[in-house]
Amino acid sequence: MRALCWGGGLLLSLGVDAGLAKRDTAVVADGVVVAQQTARLVDTHPEPQSREVVDDENTENTGAGMIGTVGFNSATLYRYATLGIHQLEENLGDADTTDDGARLFLDAFARSMPTGHTNSYAHRTRPSLVAVVVRADQPVNLVSAFENPVSVREDDRGGIAEKSARRLAEEHGRAVRQWGDEPVLAAGASGGGPAHAGMVRD
Repeated sequence: MRALCWGGGLLLSLGVDAGLAKRDTAVVADGVVVAQQTARLVDTHPEPQSREVVDDENTENTGAGMIGTVGFNSATLYRYATLGIHQLEENLGDADTTDDGARLFLDAFARSMPTGHTNSYAHRTRPSLVAVVVRADQPVNLVSAFENPVSVREDDRGGIAEKSARRLAEEHGRAVRQWGDEPVLAAGASGGGPAHAGMVRD
């Protein structure tokens, strides 16, 4: 999937990957503006801290030289990315390729997993909630929903994922009320029931 794009004084064959995040640095000339940004993922709740220390003095064993313990934990994570459709189309120069690229990016972002400790924990989970907000002005990251971490008591009926989805919905509604800028579209997909499905409703 490739398209011609004018950039940096050269006629380039620019792939969707380069049009999104300028990864193909051997081909992409200066002047191509990235169309996609991805934030660091964060836990929505308190998480036990683990610590790993490497033995720098170990010269005989070429394997892992970790000293200490690693805590085992299952975290609920908030992941955020933004995609500028207008910039992607400018980079790719073709509306159909832009539509295909946007769909592929959304699918890949929803299905991708953090790579740390993959062999140790095999954390092959699917998202509890995927929310998409289309805006005509600027992207809005709702990470402030978790400034106070989500907590669950023994008498609570919902789990951390459900509470996190509710917190996200509340932050979305608060931001819209505060700034008065309704998005063009807000939608969520989840298998977690009404509490999850209501993520984008105020």
